[in-house]
Amino acid sequence: RPDFDGIRIRAGSRIVGASVRDNGIELRFEKDAAAFDHVLLGTGYRIDIAKLGLFAPDTLGAIARQQGMPALSAGFESSIPGLHFIGASAVGSFGPLMRFTAGTPFASRTVARFVRKAAGKSYAAA
Repeated sequence: RPDFDGIRIRAGSRIVGASVRDNGIELRFEKDAAAFDHVLLGTGYRIDIAKLGLFAPDTLGAIARQQGMPALSAGFESSIPGLHFIGASAVGSFGPLMRFTAGTPFASRTVARFVRKAAGKSYAAA
């Protein structure tokens, strides 16, 4: 960790409570508590398509996944032919830019190109 002299890092700690203490803040963690002058939280999140509640169990089971994210082809297609994922669900295959609107032009052009090449197939957008 570059130049974190004097800064305590509690990566992976779960905060269960917080309160004002003197001129700072006391955080209560699952196993202990500590007082700080300043607190910076980097919360992040994990993509897991199973938690979306969109898919029947058999459909979900047919989607190849890596750490909860669908494994996608170059056309954003999942292991179920014709089922494409874009946006945050595509991060595992295409990188963090897919979380943001800046990734939308690339994703939309790529999927459109893929669908055009699949002439004669029927597609629906949802």
